[in-house]
Formats: sequence, C-alpha cells, structure tokens
Amino acid sequence: MTLAIAAEFPWGEHRRILDSLPFRSTTIDGAIILAADTRWSYDDGSVKNDGRKLWVLGEHLGILLAGDVWAAEEGIRRLRTAGRTVKFTSANEVVALAAKTFADTYSAHHRARPNPGPVHYLLGFVDSLGRTALARLSSDGGFNPIWLRGVNAIGIKAACDAVAQNLNVATESEGFQNDDPTTWALRVVGAIDSVIQDGTQPTVGGAVQWVLGTKRGWEQIGTSALDPDTDFLVDSNWRDTSARLEDLVSIGSFEDKWLAACETTELVVATIPD
Repeated sequence: MTLAIAAEFPWGEHRRILDSLPFRSTTIDGAIILAADTRWSYDDGSVKNDGRKLWVLGEHLGILLAGDVWAAEEGIRRLRTAGRTVKFTSANEVVALAAKTFADTYSAHHRARPNPGPVHYLLGFVDSLGRTALARLSSDGGFNPIWLRGVNAIGIKAACDAVAQNLNVATESEGFQNDDPTTWALRVVGAIDSVIQDGTQPTVGGAVQWVLGTKRGWEQIGTSALDPDTDFLVDSNWRDTSARLEDLVSIGSFEDKWLAACETTELVVATIPD
C-alpha cells in the first residue's frame, strides 16, 4: 500500500509567525518535501518493497501517487509527454493540464480493463523564486484540483494518524524553528520510517523515498535513522533509510500489472494538524 507525505515548508507555528510579521528582516524561501514508503501490495496479498511512488517532472513539479499504480503511472507518463510542448507560467496551468491528462488516462483504463481502483495524486510545485504550492487530484473527485497547505498525508487512516503523532512529538520537543528545509525534511522521513519500523501497519514497508524541492530544483539527500531502542552514540546502530529513485521499479518493469487492489477502498488523504 502507501504512506506518502507532501509538505510545504515551513508549516505550523513557524509559518504563522512569519505570516504575522509586517516586514521580514530575512526572506525565507519556500520548499516542498515529498516522501513515501516503497511497499507495493498485489492482488494475491504478496508485497514488494522496491516500488516507486514519487516522480519529478522538470525543475518545478513533483508528484506522489497512490492507489491503482498502473493507471496512476500511465497518467504521469502522459503528463510528461504533454508538458514538453507547453510553456507554463503558473502552478494553475500545470494543474489544469494534469487534471485533464489524468482524467483522460483514467477513463481509458475504465474502458480497457475491469474496475480499475481509485487513483490519488499529491502534486508539489516550487518555482525559481522559492514560491510553493500543493494540490490534490483524485479519481474520487473527478481529478478536480484541491489546493492544500501545510503537511498532507495519504494512506490508511491508522498510518496517517501515526505520522501525525510522530510529527507532533518532534514539534513539541524541538520547536521546528530551524530555517533549513533539509532539517524539516528529515523529520518527515523519520516519521514515515517510524511507522515502518513499528511494524503495526503491514501496508507500509520498505525504505523511504524522498526529495526536497527548492528554488534551485529537486534534490535527494541521503539520510540515516537509528534503530528504535538503541544507543544513539553507537555508530553501528545507524542504517540507511533512504531509497534512491533510480533504484526503485515502476509498473512498466513487470508483466503482472494488477497492483494495489487492496488500496482501493481504504486510502484517505489527511491534513496533519499543526
């Protein structure tokens, strides 16, 4: 299944403080953080832990997908092709093209195969000036865009609730006052990894794939996390939790394309309270 997070840096109290200031002594550029687990669930109950759910198109757009992987990936491939000949000036224009492309792709799947499952996308935008935007497009809503703020998760409700709790604990203990978006991204990665390592959510697994989008473009930054209940001073307790996008597999790599059937009725998109 899926546990994915799309976040617009900064969020929470830090965002509210910045928005309340009439003048800023320093400019805080926005950033987009996208992260997901790597577990794919099959019709027969089996799983693979190297599935790709995160895509970057060009310098300004990142996409998380969930639900029916076959239809969702084809929508992204068609969007990549359609966007090559279009000059975008705003996130609104990108979303408009994405909505049409995703809707057309999903309709084609309905005509060609029996009962494709719901498809969900979370889109993150960042331009060369550091301006950001988040949007959700879902087959349940006819791919009509819903604009989002802050931190948003997609997955089964229990997994989303666990992420919210993990992020809230970090907020209370550290204050989230750091102006480095990488630090905030590591907290998001850690929240997903905590759910994986807890083991109580069998639909969430594998490593964590993630990217950070800034005005300079998209980047992956290797990270590590400590195993639970170990001494943080012991270097041997560190393990890599990040998965490079190029090491993950897409649906096109498999002949068996009937993926994620068990995701079709349980996934929710939730805004993480801050």
